[in-house]
Amino acid sequence: MFPLTSPRRRFTYSLLALLLAPLVCAPAVRAAAADEDDEAKATLKVGDPAPKLFVSKWVKGEPVKEFEKGKVYVIECWATWCGPCRASIPHVSELQAKFKDKGVTIIGMNVWERDASAPEPFVKEMGDKMAYTVALDEGAEGGKPGKTATAWLKAAGQNGIPCSFIVDKDSKLAWIGHPMSMERPLGLIVEGKFDAKAEQELLDKTKALQQKIGQAMQADEYDKALGLLDEWAALDPNMGSQVQMMKLSVLLEKKDYKAVNEAAAKLVDGALKDKPQEQGQLALMMLRSEGAEHVDTDLTLKMAERALAAAPDELRFQKAAALAYAAKKQYAKAAEIQAKLVEKLKGRGGAEEATLLEEYKGKAAEPK
Repeated sequence: MFPLTSPRRRFTYSLLALLLAPLVCAPAVRAAAADEDDEAKATLKVGDPAPKLFVSKWVKGEPVKEFEKGKVYVIECWATWCGPCRASIPHVSELQAKFKDKGVTIIGMNVWERDASAPEPFVKEMGDKMAYTVALDEGAEGGKPGKTATAWLKAAGQNGIPCSFIVDKDSKLAWIGHPMSMERPLGLIVEGKFDAKAEQELLDKTKALQQKIGQAMQADEYDKALGLLDEWAALDPNMGSQVQMMKLSVLLEKKDYKAVNEAAAKLVDGALKDKPQEQGQLALMMLRSEGAEHVDTDLTLKMAERALAAAPDELRFQKAAALAYAAKKQYAKAAEIQAKLVEKLKGRGGAEEATLLEEYKGKAAEPK
């Protein structure tokens, strides 16, 4: 579970961990930082025949016993405890709807699950918001890798989720990556226009840019980092909204709050207009920043309310909404939402949140 109230860290940790590298969670049985040479040791690579799926139960959708030639499949590895996995679900559902009539089947493969009783109720509660096939990994227990996690994630040197694998029409592994970056390669694979060499060149250029951006931020060269992010947006237009979010983080670190508010408003009216959960992410980032008192409180409240309406049980959006109402000095409402968050945490790292709840209650009770 992500830290709700931990002290703000340096940008080089928060942005590189949360934005430059797509949001991922590490399994409980491993340290959060993966071995650097795991990818080099991978035995499963793009171009290889897709491994078999090992499923203990098909929770939703029609079972896929084997990969059929002429069809495209996505194996989307996820877990209920993984915030980035949950955040990716609406996008994955959109992709299934978009490509359903083009022979694409998306399978949400539950892996590394810490509580075996959690996935089925979660999927049922999600309903149409999780609009694709869902399966449980065979042999998974207490967060340990099951057979599918071993045959796919471990074999491919992947140490974080969510992680998606695209299987092409020849039943070969065509692409591995984060589901939020999957739309472009999936479309090309469906159309038979995917160029693995060009894709690798793009990945290499992207990694080089990421490294330069990290170095610029470590040196507090904010304008240089912003320029490099513009290069990234030009290199890969599909990363447009994500890059804009990164630029906003740089502006927060630069303490250019006028530009932060202008950029956030532009995102809300543009790239994130129909993406309430991403708006919630943005609101939380702004409200938890070092200069939170300088952000546009009307805008952050609007974003947080939209995110909470879209996913009322999501802890991140409960946190964002409580912070947003508190920033507007609407402490009674902040306390109401904060109470739900504290109840849901039930002692799991919620001591600071409980203290904050009492603070909101105290301020709400003060004479006007």
